[in-house]
Amino acid sequence: MLEITDLTAGYRPRVDVLHGVTMTIGDGDFVAILGANGAGKSSLARTISGMIRPRSGSITWNGVALPSDPEKVARMGINHVPEARGVFGNLTIHDNLLLGAYWVRDRRTLTERAEVAYEMFPILRERRDHLAGTLSGGQQQMLAIGRGLMANPKLLIVDEPSLGLAPNLVEEVMETLASLNSSGVTVVLIEQNAIALEYCQRGYVLRAGRVVVGNTAEALAGSDLLRDSYL
Repeated sequence: MLEITDLTAGYRPRVDVLHGVTMTIGDGDFVAILGANGAGKSSLARTISGMIRPRSGSITWNGVALPSDPEKVARMGINHVPEARGVFGNLTIHDNLLLGAYWVRDRRTLTERAEVAYEMFPILRERRDHLAGTLSGGQQQMLAIGRGLMANPKLLIVDEPSLGLAPNLVEEVMETLASLNSSGVTVVLIEQNAIALEYCQRGYVLRAGRVVVGNTAEALAGSDLLRDSYL
């Protein structure tokens, strides 16, 4: 479904953050991309979603090269839930959801998709007319995921959803992502928290912008390479 081959990318001329990254995400997968802070995980997510232009290598989506254009990537079925949630605090919860599919003009479709988000996160329905900035960190993460679902994605990339959350909320978010995956959405989970391996099928570990190991979640959980990448 998603093929990344020998990918090199960065933010400034001649300063690369990703170095020869190669990985495969299959249809229906739930894949974790793990690593310490600064390993290049978020940069990889931004490159897939078109925010960073690759310097070399390729990213293909069902055999088609992905453009370096976030709107086009989103319309192709890839949605990126960013690190730190990125909700619009001065807009209502409902308006935040609608922005997740701003190019959809059919009101019935928008209503149906918003209903899916409300069914998944009932607290959002209860507070749909409140400003998003009044939500707790965990509720904002739910809103960010719900907004991502508004585009009806085939692949959902979720960047550091556990950031700043209490352990019980982390488990709730992880279980939500696992439920989404069970419903047919392919999920790529960018995480520092190795608890992700309890929910994912496979994982890759990044260190200094390079893939140091890729394996099943069970094998990675017991891997010395995983431990060494954090130390």
